[in-house]
Amino acid sequence: MYMNENSQPSLGKISVHGDGVGAPTPEMIERRAREIALIDERGPDDFTDADWEQARQELMGVSHTSAGRARDCSRIAGPPRPASGV
Repeated sequence: MYMNENSQPSLGKISVHGDGVGAPTPEMIERRAREIALIDERGPDDFTDADWEQARQELMGVSHTSAGRARDCSRIAGPPRPASGV
């Protein structure tokens, strides 16, 4: 099978061994944001809004040139905030 423009994965889709697993969930984005915090030598609970945004862009397949447009069209909420008193 030859690759053509129709065989390329679309943005916002995750595939594992060629099988689609859908768009990234907030939980998947949070997991990646925690990994980014660890890479930056912070604790996994200390992920920032910037870590969340980077994780979302990575998982959505957003290039740096289209990041601004994707941010404007984002349907995935930002990082979850702990309830008060926690």
